[in-house]
Amino acid sequence: MKYAILSDIHSNIQALQAVIQDMQDNHDLDEVINLGDIVGYGAHPNSCITTVANIAGISVMGNHDSAVCDLMNYSFFNPYAKEAIEFTKSRISGENMNFLKDQPIEHRIGSAIFVHSSPMFPENWSYILNKDTANFVFVTMDQSIETVFIGHSHIPTVYIQSGEEIIKTYEQHVYFQDSRAIVNVGSVGQPRDGDSRACYAIFDTEERMVTYRRVKYDIDTAFEDILSAQLPAILAERLKRGK
Repeated sequence: MKYAILSDIHSNIQALQAVIQDMQDNHDLDEVINLGDIVGYGAHPNSCITTVANIAGISVMGNHDSAVCDLMNYSFFNPYAKEAIEFTKSRISGENMNFLKDQPIEHRIGSAIFVHSSPMFPENWSYILNKDTANFVFVTMDQSIETVFIGHSHIPTVYIQSGEEIIKTYEQHVYFQDSRAIVNVGSVGQPRDGDSRACYAIFDTEERMVTYRRVKYDIDTAFEDILSAQLPAILAERLKRGK
């Protein structure tokens, strides 16, 4: 099986469309999986939700999705994120709101689990950002889980458990062999690793391999759409910086 795994689209329809085109042009895929945060930050929540609903066989909830649905207290969000949540709530259709509300917080396929933030108390929306937090997950989670797929930080990274050692890596192709792994698939709509191109991952279950794809998209139009929607300018500017 080959899964295309997307996360953190954040209402960036230009990036999402470019990723879909890349999937169609270059890969024979069996399933598309969305790891949440379809909305937030960007100018096109409805078109992004509708597109994900049409292409993703599996979809889980992100913290921005949860906030838009009033399923969590988002008072601690930074002012720009809160403004984007209010913008989204004022524009989202009833059908798309229901789609977001219906998303589970995690999904499991065999020995793989798909979740926005962490398989440990996912409703807390915690981050896996270093070897220590990765090790905590490896030690604490169900030992039958071999591979965890996450988003949330917008930074593509793989943590591999090799004996007592945790290996942190990011390359175009990452092989797990017989090791357990935590894979952050990066962000389609708002990358934060210094590379402004949209990012997603392809997981080949037979090879036990993840391939990262970086896709150029029309950042200028996404930039102008955010400004035209009167969202905070910083949400447009960071697209070009990839941070």
